[in-house]
Amino acid sequence: MDKEEGKLRFLEGVGYVAAFMIGLGGLTDVQVLRYFNILGLVFAIIVIIRLMVMNVSMGLVQKLYEPPAETESSITEAKE
Repeated sequence: MDKEEGKLRFLEGVGYVAAFMIGLGGLTDVQVLRYFNILGLVFAIIVIIRLMVMNVSMGLVQKLYEPPAETESSITEAKE
C-alpha cells in the first residue's frame, strides 16, 4: 500500500468515526454524548481540511511533472 493511500484510508476511518460521533451526540439528550457531537465536529473539520491540503499538494506535484505546453515561438516562424 502506498504512503498516500494509507493516509487516505486513515482519514476515511476518522471521518466515519466523526460521523458516528456526530450522529450519536445529536440523537440523544445525554449531556456526556453532546461532547461526542462537539468532538465529532472537530474531527470532521480536521479531516476535511487535511483532505483539502492533500488535494492541493497532489495537484502541485502533478503540475510539476506535466510536460511544458507546446508553444510556437517567433524565432521558428521567422526561419520558415
